[in-house]
Amino acid sequence: MRPDDGESSTVLRSFGREAAQVAKDIGARLVIPRHHEMFEFNTTTPDEFVAECRRLDHPYRVLRAGESWTSTELA
Repeated sequence: MRPDDGESSTVLRSFGREAAQVAKDIGARLVIPRHHEMFEFNTTTPDEFVAECRRLDHPYRVLRAGESWTSTELA
């Protein structure tokens, strides 16, 4: 799949929903989506991921480009 083939954003949105479900299934204490806002051709957002985490009532955190996070924040 090429980044400009029109299918990329559909596939990535699906991965967002699946990532949220996997996080819930494995009992992750927090899940953070990655790879959005990394490349100019990647116009997807974490919106589908966030919606699914909310639907599943699972903790998540969306980081903006350049923002950092450490596991000590889980305490």
